[in-house]
Amino acid sequence: MEYLTLNNGTRMPLMGFGTFMLGGEACTNAVAAAIRGGYRMIDTAEAYGNEKEVGAGIRQSGIECKELFLVTKVNFKSHEHAGQAVMQSLNNLQTDYIY
Repeated sequence: MEYLTLNNGTRMPLMGFGTFMLGGEACTNAVAAAIRGGYRMIDTAEAYGNEKEVGAGIRQSGIECKELFLVTKVNFKSHEHAGQAVMQSLNNLQTDYIY
């Protein structure tokens, strides 16, 4: 896997596994298989409706979350709601960080 080092020193994988249009058990299994197969960047979004399944797939993979570059996008109507949307995504993914 190739990586790009960001200005803050974080290593970001150049290729990630996207979860758009995945849902349910198929999503969970696909995420777990992708991680076991070597993917270290997982991309999801609140709008995809699969953050809980993505989180389950991460846990199912057996790889520690801290080894992953986890990306999600949140929907919010105002600046005041952005933090709340991020907290909901963290809860859905069952993690304490996202990039």
